Amino acid sequence: MAQDGFSPCEDGCEPITQPSAHAWTATAILILAFGARVVYAYGLPLSYDERHHLQVAREISLRPDSFHLPLDSAVTNHPPGAVYLTALFHWVGGGSVLPIRLAFVALNVLGLVGFYLLGRSLFGPPTALLALGL
Repeated sequence: MAQDGFSPCEDGCEPITQPSAHAWTATAILILAFGARVVYAYGLPLSYDERHHLQVAREISLRPDSFHLPLDSAVTNHPPGAVYLTALFHWVGGGSVLPIRLAFVALNVLGLVGFYLLGRSLFGPPTALLALGL
């Protein structure tokens, strides 16, 4: 109880605790995974799919006089989500490929977070950390 007689957890709330060693280890693995993916993404030339997604993304136009938003592409033969994301980050990045790749790296690491959280809820923290590290 505090000096003034007020306790912040009188109504049954749980006090804030420090993150566990498993949480710190998972965070370190995710940071390393992000860093490795950024280095890898920076050093590689465009892949076949990336070239074609970028080609279709450059054709997207949202101007009223020349509206073109493909719902399917014979070139990529993929759903348009990746093309739309590529178009957005191509526009945000001023035509550079690195922002496009960083967006996909961030989505990949976000998927790893979900993978860890699912593994932790199903099998516990040690197994989730092992799966995350693999």
